[in-house]
Amino acid sequence: RPAAQQVQAHEQKAHEFLSRKEPELAAKEFAAVVALDPGNTDAQANLGVLLFFQRDYLQAEPHLRKAVEQQPGLTKIRALLGMCERNLGENELARADLQAVVHQLKEPSVRLEAGLELIELYTAAQELPKAAAVVEVLRQSAPTDPRILYAAYRIYSDLAGESMLDLSVAAPESGQMH
Repeated sequence: RPAAQQVQAHEQKAHEFLSRKEPELAAKEFAAVVALDPGNTDAQANLGVLLFFQRDYLQAEPHLRKAVEQQPGLTKIRALLGMCERNLGENELARADLQAVVHQLKEPSVRLEAGLELIELYTAAQELPKAAAVVEVLRQSAPTDPRILYAAYRIYSDLAGESMLDLSVAAPESGQMH
């Protein structure tokens, strides 16, 4: 039973450090829990989140992934995993994770950040209709956010340009073209 007592002691210390706004110390305690009990989803998720917000994406990614594998319904953790993957250049993994959760996220700030990341991935891949669909979802919850409005402007301008190009190729002498 000593391992279980150690886990409990480290968890308790971690939560005390969090309540005192000392994330670095809390991360060390969660790391100790994970070392003793790798199947502890809560500790994996918390450690991943703390490392993510310290911008240590390389260290955060395996903990976030393990938490999502253990409990697939953790949408916020999966969104952070997707953002982590994007920061590590793993764009296909990032895209899959962000696509899976962006519409389910309840917390507005996380939904906004995940959505903007997904829009950038779609735009880079020239998938403008998909990017436009995400912009519309984000505009419903934050209609005046300048980042969303600017993303919408860029995407719709690009779509308009593509449409004009398509028209010039399809019907160069048409009345619509002139």
